Amino acid sequence: MTKLEELIKIIGDESVYIQTHNYPDQDALASAYGLKCLLEAKGIEATICYKGQVDKLNTIAMMEDLNIAIVYIDDDDFEDVEEYDIEDLEDLEDFEYEDDGEDDEDRA
Repeated sequence: MTKLEELIKIIGDESVYIQTHNYPDQDALASAYGLKCLLEAKGIEATICYKGQVDKLNTIAMMEDLNIAIVYIDDDDFEDVEEYDIEDLEDLEDFEYEDDGEDDEDRA
């Protein structure tokens, strides 16, 4: 099972927020946008969010040119939201899912 498949099993039918680092630059935005596109291709609603501000003109131009929507958040916005760090995928013992019986090596 790929890391993307593992992430999709964890998410299930929930929508997700993809948070960039504070004061996102083009790298952070591109990474978040790539993950958003992958998740949406699998039918999962995803919203990119950030703290701080987008203050670099080239990042603002990128958002406008590629029509990338991002949402400003503060600490109060996600009080009741369950959080997972993408790093959590390295150790999935805390998550329950059914094994499909196939080894990663058997996948084409």
